[in-house]
Amino acid sequence: MFNRFLLIVVIIFLMTGCDTGIEAPKKVTININSNEINSVVKSTIDYINTNVKIDTATQTITIKDDQSDKNITISKRAKYQKNHAKSLKDRILELARSDIESRKSSLEEDDELESQDDEVEDKKVDDVLNQTDDIDDIAQILIQNQDVRSAKMAQESHLVSNLVKKITAWSVKSGEWSDPKTWKNGVVPGDGARVLIGKDHQVVVSKEINTHYRTIKVEGELAFNPHKNTKIYVDTMVTTRGSILRIGEPQHPIDEDKRAQIIISDYNAKGISTDPKSIDYDPLKIGQGLLSSGLFVAHGSNKTPYITIQDRGVKKRTKEIRVDEVPKGWKVGDSIVILGTSENGTQSEERKIVSIDDDTIKIDRALEFDHLTPETTLQDSRIKVHIANLTRNVIIKSDPALLNNGDEKNSKSDLEHRGHILFLHNNNVNLSYVQFENLGRTDKKAPLDETIFESDDKDAKAKYIGKNPSDRYSLNFHRAGVGSQVGNINGCVVLDSPSWGYVNHSSNVRMVKNIAYHIYGASFVTEAGDENGLFLANMAIETKGSGRSSIKEWAKRFKIADGGSQGNGFWILGSHVDFIDNIVNGSSNSAFAFIQSTTDDVTGVIYSEDESEHDYSTVAVKSFIGNIAYGNSGGVLGFLNIAGSKTTEKISNLLAWGNASMSSGELISCWKLENIIMENITLIGDLDNPKYIGIKVQTKNQKAILKNIKTEGFEININMPDGRKNMVENQYQNDKINI
Repeated sequence: MFNRFLLIVVIIFLMTGCDTGIEAPKKVTININSNEINSVVKSTIDYINTNVKIDTATQTITIKDDQSDKNITISKRAKYQKNHAKSLKDRILELARSDIESRKSSLEEDDELESQDDEVEDKKVDDVLNQTDDIDDIAQILIQNQDVRSAKMAQESHLVSNLVKKITAWSVKSGEWSDPKTWKNGVVPGDGARVLIGKDHQVVVSKEINTHYRTIKVEGELAFNPHKNTKIYVDTMVTTRGSILRIGEPQHPIDEDKRAQIIISDYNAKGISTDPKSIDYDPLKIGQGLLSSGLFVAHGSNKTPYITIQDRGVKKRTKEIRVDEVPKGWKVGDSIVILGTSENGTQSEERKIVSIDDDTIKIDRALEFDHLTPETTLQDSRIKVHIANLTRNVIIKSDPALLNNGDEKNSKSDLEHRGHILFLHNNNVNLSYVQFENLGRTDKKAPLDETIFESDDKDAKAKYIGKNPSDRYSLNFHRAGVGSQVGNINGCVVLDSPSWGYVNHSSNVRMVKNIAYHIYGASFVTEAGDENGLFLANMAIETKGSGRSSIKEWAKRFKIADGGSQGNGFWILGSHVDFIDNIVNGSSNSAFAFIQSTTDDVTGVIYSEDESEHDYSTVAVKSFIGNIAYGNSGGVLGFLNIAGSKTTEKISNLLAWGNASMSSGELISCWKLENIIMENITLIGDLDNPKYIGIKVQTKNQKAILKNIKTEGFEININMPDGRKNMVENQYQNDKINI
């Protein structure tokens, strides 16, 4: 049996990073024996209950060493606020009870583990902890979720578990969903059933099931047969830690000629229940969606996300388009969108593929607009018009039978029937070529209106039910932790949402070659300011919002942590993320908006993937390289430093053409930056009608260095104050007025 005191010290030492007054252990020895798991779990819980005390007033944790009968007090660092300290013990206990038990049974069936009695030595502490799943979730999750919001997170987890508390049908063994032998009493779950897939069971969907389920709780594995057309309707699906939701995988994607679908369907067509007497009481309005806390892997058939049109593009009235490469996986019947090239941001056109013959694509209807690159003297091979493919064969969507198909008069009732995807405190996600359609319930046209509880305790009563809660988006990594575990989203599509598309909220996510189309507010988002991750070669098309002329509204909503409503392709809080080769087209406001600030109780410390901490004001954007913006109606890039950061920001290889300006008249604007370097920037306006300002450096910036800037077709190419150590080197300009 391991030393319980040492375990607790190690857990809290790793979580808080503070000086315990004792030397950190260089070697930890744990005997792995599944026969001891029950006693390990029980004794650990009992030990924590008895010996761990939290003092919220002094911000300390006191641990009683049962061997020496002495108390050791650990001071908490400034990052941890009172609400974190108050809930720490409850959080450990919750994880110990709910998460460990869900994994214990699988360990007991593992013959290899049962026979393993060897000691594990000379490894990192977190690696050692991972050697035994019985204590994995006590420590590892807390290590990765180093933030001040543990009380809120515990409350969220508790309320989500309540949504699937009642069970009316459950699996008794692994098998096919449609096989009666898989289920209790030999009966396949019927309409309105509240289904449980047990911890040790794999249940496989191998057909299109038109029964509508009230809830599905997955503790084992729910899998979709990759060789069949499959479909399932559910109001709320919750996957617990240790569970698996599998819809194809890299080695066995869904067959190219098949489709796998999850339809989020408001079961009673009345929206979320806020009646405290109801079994479906949901004060957070977090249900009616897919809430994933386990492994979620999905892989549709491979598909080239987007391609470019030959030469300068394609003219209106044509039904035939020649492209630069033959796309992989594109099929007759696929929906595609030809990106607009007008600065009004509204001329993208959606069509169906009729035929594909080598480099020629025929579409079902002639184009209404020209889609052409501008006349320019500047050379850049990236000056191209794109076509994006919007069709995937793994589909998660709101039930179309309950939606109003964009009818503005009924938009409110449309919202209450929509589903959402929430990766709840969980980065264990690997999705490729998945289509998310008509999802998202937060209304970014209106101010946020959150539920208010009497306290952050998980059992606290709601004293007010919010009308428009945040974080009900199409695809949302929600407070999943910024540590070494990384979520991966690749080649996916988010279509038609009243709120944000792809959201990284205090998580670590790599998003690569994804497409967002017809999103309101912002398409790609980092929400709180402490995120890690990567945005690589993603595409945002026609992101709509309140637009460029609403500065007062923006300021008012941002004060209450309600930004990202103006229509930006990328709305970025914080900086610890890479932005490389992304494309933004058709946005109502600037293509890229960077706000150096934080929300959601994120304080002055942020964390790298290696768990090292940094003062927020010292962290610059990791990289902003090779990004493209065209056909946007509200500018290209806005960079605002609210946090007072003393960083040097660097923008490289940005290409922008065919864009209107921000409300203040420029395409690129920088406010209150300490230092900024822009290099290899190409901005193309209108040679026949020069207007706008290319780059504007505001007076409150301290120092700006511009290198290798190429501009043409503007009224003024660069507007910057004199005498602040600003510098322009190696410039090419073909505008009315130079600097």
